[in-house]
Amino acid sequence: MQAGPLLRPFTAVMRTLLSAKFVRVSIFTGVSRLLHKDRFYV
Repeated sequence: MQAGPLLRPFTAVMRTLLSAKFVRVSIFTGVSRLLHKDRFYV
């Protein structure tokens, strides 16, 4: 079995998934920070 051809698209997909997850987490943290800020001020 050759791992190269099989792993190439898998690593590309993992990279895209990781980047998307990172963006999602950053957006979630920003939104939660805003919500907590509103909560603290109110």
